[in-house]
Amino acid sequence: MAAIGLLWRGLLVYAMPPYGYDALNYHLPTVVTWIQGQRIVATPLNECCAHYPAGGELLFAWSVIFLQDVAWADSVQIGFAVAGAVAVGGIARTAGFTPAGGLAASSLFLLTPVVLAQANTAYVDVIFASAFLIAVHFVHRCMSGAPTASLLFPAGLATAICLGSKPNGVLATVILILSVCLLLLAQRRKGAYLASIIEFSPSSISRTCGFSWWLVVSPKLDSAWQPVLPR
Repeated sequence: MAAIGLLWRGLLVYAMPPYGYDALNYHLPTVVTWIQGQRIVATPLNECCAHYPAGGELLFAWSVIFLQDVAWADSVQIGFAVAGAVAVGGIARTAGFTPAGGLAASSLFLLTPVVLAQANTAYVDVIFASAFLIAVHFVHRCMSGAPTASLLFPAGLATAICLGSKPNGVLATVILILSVCLLLLAQRRKGAYLASIIEFSPSSISRTCGFSWWLVVSPKLDSAWQPVLPR
């Protein structure tokens, strides 16, 4: 059923133009402004939500540029829905579920009504939720063994996508980083603690710079929402 649902959503991407209030009012106008101006700037078409993080819009812009059609922006969240489902299955398997149980958990995520409804839209909610689940999956894997770069580096990348996709990504980032720190402290492995933070932090910092530039430089942000340089 999950596969059928995703296939149907993929067909809708192919057959229908972009739709949805948020997509047409501020997500896609931002993308169009960037592409037409050939630079990433705060768009005058996005007055209501210019203070929102625009990491999701960066992903939409790549799909539009490479595939030469704005309609393909609706396909980005389908990929993240699949990634989120894999992460849910991974969390279940790490928790001790059988392979069938892990597959069932993945399917339940994909069959969640809001996930299916938004999978083929240029929204960022599925991007955010799936990135958070991916980060949780890798942090959860760390809890079952020694933290390694192969686990903490993708956790850092996923955490930074959370931070760059929605304002509440700040809370998600704090939760994930504190989880890693507490895990490493609980293991009382001083060397592993320092090495793992070094592995986790650069990926988060690099993605944060790429996804969150507008928090510092955007002249369009209202002072109530500008956390760095209020007007």
